[in-house]
Amino acid sequence: MEVYSKKTKKYAIQSLESTRDSYGVDGVSHLVYPKYSSSTFAGECTADGFENPSWKTQVRLGLNATTYFSGVNIDLDTEVFASLLRDWTTIDPYGNLFIHAREETWGLWGHNYLKTFPSPNSNDVTEVNNNAIRKFLSKAKAAQSSFEAGQDFGEYKETIESIHKPFNSLKTGILAYLETLKKRSHKFRLAPKGLHKMIADTYLEYHFGWAPLAEDIGDAISKLGSHRFPESVIQGQGGKDFAGYVVTNSFSAIYVSGICQYDMKSTSSYQIRLKGAVRTRSDISGKVGLAQDLQLTPENWLPTAWDLLPFSWMADYFTNVGDILQGASFMSSDLIWGCKTVRNQTVEDYGPFRLVPLAQSHPDGWSSVFSDVASGGSTRTTGHTVIRTPIDASDLIPTFRFRIPTKTSQYLNMGALLLQRAIPVSSLLVKILKKVL
Repeated sequence: MEVYSKKTKKYAIQSLESTRDSYGVDGVSHLVYPKYSSSTFAGECTADGFENPSWKTQVRLGLNATTYFSGVNIDLDTEVFASLLRDWTTIDPYGNLFIHAREETWGLWGHNYLKTFPSPNSNDVTEVNNNAIRKFLSKAKAAQSSFEAGQDFGEYKETIESIHKPFNSLKTGILAYLETLKKRSHKFRLAPKGLHKMIADTYLEYHFGWAPLAEDIGDAISKLGSHRFPESVIQGQGGKDFAGYVVTNSFSAIYVSGICQYDMKSTSSYQIRLKGAVRTRSDISGKVGLAQDLQLTPENWLPTAWDLLPFSWMADYFTNVGDILQGASFMSSDLIWGCKTVRNQTVEDYGPFRLVPLAQSHPDGWSSVFSDVASGGSTRTTGHTVIRTPIDASDLIPTFRFRIPTKTSQYLNMGALLLQRAIPVSSLLVKILKKVL
């Protein structure tokens, strides 16, 4: 392999022309100012890595031909045009024209150099990497199988009972509710005993039974026994916006009286993409074995055992133990090639120029009227770093994380479970008071 390194510097160009015209008590004046030119260093573009002349041969042999690469790129518009025009008239206390002036500057402003380039913290990096791994492993499984039979047969044993007795919790609860209303027809009561539990049972029965069962059966019908090529190219990606702000920048308008402003919005994001090819283990006819299609092969036993543990789904709300077991169970021999691409990007959006109104300070009786016109100046500057490295199966094991659930549905699921199983607080208090008193 041959090492290569390239570097290119980027500059924001400034080239301005200005004039001033006036007439009044001092006569007529026409000024053309000297052309103003400069350049501002906007950043350096780099590319470093290894060239692999044998990559085609390696790919044909099923080997990983990925090489290391790192780079920095600054993308900006080198010619950002804008113009500033300030026109005003000053009148003396007797209503006579004192002066009428017109100042104008136009050209390339060179204000769009990259001003910030932050990096994410370690927690953000871990979160994004774990998300990319989870999606990559999920697609790897989808490429090799059709149905999570081990997990589903265990989880849906209650659902089979539901098929035999559809929505038994709801039916039983409603009948009990009606019976209670009959007995209490002359009494006002908001909720019979057990109504909350009936609602929780019915919700959990649907959310963890009927809904996922219907979805998995639909997937199985569409994929079970389908043709598979010997290898499948997949990718998983995670990303997060980790920094951002809006700031108003001010500068002296060259040869135009006063101050000019523009707004700049900066947004920084971090992304990780895992891409590779996995063996589908299909035969010459494009079929896979039934045990593999149902995810009943040995490498699926550990993740399936975790999924079948009572309330493991609740533990997965707070930790990523399930993802770690999936990564540890992935067969390294199934990964033909893979690469990891890390991208850190900052985008700065520049708003249009505007002239700040001049504060008037005149002796009594004097007055001025201003007319300001500003146009142009809007542009976007993007800077990003890229690092690409080869990966193997050990890179597909997530880092352990503890997190607080953020989705409303997660709290709804936990609340339904607690409501289903908890002893009513009021009943518990009554029992305690009876024993104490």
